Amino acid sequence: PPRSTPLYSSAASDVYKRQFTGPSAQAVIAKRFVQTPADVTALRDGVPRTVSRAVSRALSRSVVDRYESAAAFAKSLGEVDVVLPASAPEKSLAVLPFANRSPDPDSAYFSDGITEDLINALGQLPGLRVSSRSSSFAFQGQALSMPEVAKKLNVATVLEGSVRKAGNRVRITAQLVDVASDTHLWSERYDRNLDDIFAVQDEIVSAIVEQLKVTLTSNASLVKTSTVNADAYNLYLKGRHLWLQRGQAMVGARDAFQQAIDIAPDFALAHAGLCDAVTTLGLWGFVPTAEVHAVAAPAARQALATGRLDEGFTSLTRLFDERGFLAWTAHRQPGCEWL
Repeated sequence: PPRSTPLYSSAASDVYKRQFTGPSAQAVIAKRFVQTPADVTALRDGVPRTVSRAVSRALSRSVVDRYESAAAFAKSLGEVDVVLPASAPEKSLAVLPFANRSPDPDSAYFSDGITEDLINALGQLPGLRVSSRSSSFAFQGQALSMPEVAKKLNVATVLEGSVRKAGNRVRITAQLVDVASDTHLWSERYDRNLDDIFAVQDEIVSAIVEQLKVTLTSNASLVKTSTVNADAYNLYLKGRHLWLQRGQAMVGARDAFQQAIDIAPDFALAHAGLCDAVTTLGLWGFVPTAEVHAVAAPAARQALATGRLDEGFTSLTRLFDERGFLAWTAHRQPGCEWL
């Protein structure tokens, strides 16, 4: 059966009996739905880390986070533990790409976008070394165990999770794992409206700060957003996903950024994305140079004007990096004094 329901019942039986107790059947049932089962190593000595990790996933309250089959569970049980190098800093973290559990497989851009935003936010924490986006996403879709990934990235902790988006609702699960002990330091599930997506990201970052004992220099939110419109944000994530694919996909990225701006004119990130997309399209010959002149620089300036200096200046830098390609046509284009 899908998601191995019999396996779930079998694995849950002994663990639940030992930790979910209460004065009545109703109390036990209530705990079953609101509490995450403790790591099996807390209940029985000598359990290998691979077994503990596999059982924790098999006991997940959410059916979409469990193993798809008994065969997948068995394969996980057979994984070999990987000893981490002694040089892995204690306060080091890799954010693995959150799995897309949405009914529409094309919604992967949304889970990837959530992952990228968390990497950017956590990367600002002083004293915490966070693996880059390119390093973490290099393992997307690979059949490597968490200890193997942690060893390659030289990190002590890993944040993993999943995203399920349906209509205006989103479910995000996140788990922070200490790789050396193979224990869950923290885990949570969020069922929210898309309008609350930024608050969820802030809560995840706050949980990481608390668990890793990282000192914040400010109480300001580390999750940078310049819009509160969920539809515009969704289009922005789609545009960013398409832009990273390069090639003809960047035409779709340009259109997605423009649609986000049409919904939220002050959305600075969308303006910066539009500048990046149009600049690259011009460089690769997908759009006329005149469009680059007419759209890219004003978009970057708008990003700066609406408060996102980092992305705005990055987009302008990218634009002027292509100056050698564009400048030779500038004298032929009206209004190109900015070159």
